[in-house]
Amino acid sequence: QGAEISAVDLAPDGLRLLVTSWDSRATIYDVATGRPLVNLVGHTRGIAWGGFVAGGSEVLTESLDHTARVWNAHTGRQLRVLTFTNDQGGPVAFSPDGLEVAIPETPPQPGVENVVRVFDTCPGCQNPRRLLTLARPHAAPANRLTVLERTVVNGA
Repeated sequence: QGAEISAVDLAPDGLRLLVTSWDSRATIYDVATGRPLVNLVGHTRGIAWGGFVAGGSEVLTESLDHTARVWNAHTGRQLRVLTFTNDQGGPVAFSPDGLEVAIPETPPQPGVENVVRVFDTCPGCQNPRRLLTLARPHAAPANRLTVLERTVVNGA
């Protein structure tokens, strides 16, 4: 990769390796050939941590640019950006199903209460039908929509 490596993670299937570096690069390599498969481009500062999520279909990276990003591990498409007000505190933890991620908001300090935030990894981000299903319970009834909202919903 050319820069100092900050983290590595092997995909659950053992076929791909994620390598992140302090120069803001993250690359997924084919373990058998050593060739790069996917470059994850978007962070503007060094990547402190990275790991596979959801059985290897997604990757999460955490950067000094105050963001954590969820990526499609096969295409490199950025699925979600989580923004923080300061540097995150370290490695993240995923729920067993990979649908939620816990990210420290602050580095651990003796005598200071730690803050950890939990986020949805957004498994439906690539599927508009899935996003609509997730949004439906939060939508206003059709008779309470604005003209603009009705236009969007009706596809006009």
